[in-house]
Amino acid sequence: NLDTLPTPTPPVDAPSSTIIPFGGLNTLPPTVDLATQVWLDLTLTADAWTDTPTHTFTPSLTFTPTFTATSTPNMTETYAALALQRDLTLTAFASTPNGGGRGQIVYANGAGSTSEIYVMNVDGSNARALTSNSADDRYPYWSPDGTQIAFDTNRDGNFEVYVMDADGTNPRNLTNNGTGDYMPAWSPDGSQIVFESERTGTYLDLFVMNADGSDVRNLTNSPDTHEYYPVWSPDGTRIAYLEVTNSTWKIYVVAPDGSNLHSILISDEQVSYLAWSPDGAQIAYSRADGGERNIYIMNADGSNERRLTTSSVIDDYPAWSPDGTQILFSSNRSGNNDIYVVNMDGSNVRQLTTSLGADLHPHWRP
Repeated sequence: NLDTLPTPTPPVDAPSSTIIPFGGLNTLPPTVDLATQVWLDLTLTADAWTDTPTHTFTPSLTFTPTFTATSTPNMTETYAALALQRDLTLTAFASTPNGGGRGQIVYANGAGSTSEIYVMNVDGSNARALTSNSADDRYPYWSPDGTQIAFDTNRDGNFEVYVMDADGTNPRNLTNNGTGDYMPAWSPDGSQIVFESERTGTYLDLFVMNADGSDVRNLTNSPDTHEYYPVWSPDGTRIAYLEVTNSTWKIYVVAPDGSNLHSILISDEQVSYLAWSPDGAQIAYSRADGGERNIYIMNADGSNERRLTTSSVIDDYPAWSPDGTQILFSSNRSGNNDIYVVNMDGSNVRQLTTSLGADLHPHWRP
């Protein structure tokens, strides 16, 4: 707290016009003597703290340098103390958005005759369209580095998997297939994308391809069942998905090469829209409860299933915050499908969107 220190008095022989940039103490000319250097150190530090800031800053740490008069001051320690003060200042200015990541949420909005992809801040502000065309653009999913968005669209007639840059530019078709391809999800290293496809016939299978659309391969190859809602585990070793047969909903986990397939949940109530937690320990999903739907969470092995939301309406499309403390979801509890967020203990449910049309398929930017 340098405000409590007396104003240093320059030595009589201190240069009157010496200008030392912050962080440049090691570049002092050799003609400056030790007394002048200490005076400059103090003056520089005081100036750095009394400059008019460009941001409001309330330091959470108090730094009180201690000066011990000796016949041979240790200037290395003085420099280290000043460097620490500078680092604490810069660190305090850095902030992490609520929920972690880059502070943005992508989602699909159906206010018009088609569905478009939008992005907004995590508090619901500054919503803006990334796509605008006569087709439906849906199910946006951020790449792990937050620079691209995968989505499905029928702008070519049938649904295909596309990727675009984070600002909506540079859209490109990855699948180029004559049948429907849906619901892409990135691998955690960004090298692959898993998706649903009708290309094998009547039923939906899951396929994996490289992030550029090459090397497409069938993951499930099930001739008489539908597989839906694939999502990669954060460590990249597993893919969770939903299989539906004869009004039975099963959540399976499989390795990306198709091996080690096993079920972790079997339900006679409709289950949909899976989301793996950032630490890989839990899976969120939507499940029917009579005439309503709520968001549930279970451990990644299928144990400890518990309900997160308790509404009498439809809560769908869960998506985790990057820090794992919150879950996004879509709900019609206001009479319209809007995006909501809830804490991991089910508390503090808050509405993020109030736009016309249905707001669906939210995904938090890493």
